[in-house]
Amino acid sequence: MIPLSGGVLFAAALVASPALWLSLVEQTMPIDVALTRFFIVLAIAWVALSILADLTTPSTTVRVDQDEQPAEQENNPPS
Repeated sequence: MIPLSGGVLFAAALVASPALWLSLVEQTMPIDVALTRFFIVLAIAWVALSILADLTTPSTTVRVDQDEQPAEQENNPPS
């Protein structure tokens, strides 16, 4: 998952919203503290959503058996 995707930014803003509110609206918290909290939460949200995406999406790995050969190649020797 991309660190600056919409879902990660939304999750980080949602979790850090009390600190952002105190900093931007009520002005009782310094902006640098609120931004530090936001960026810490952004990293945590990115890791959590990446793990969740890996666990919930199907794997795209295709397994190919090397032992199986087409029947035509086994019966017809090269000329």
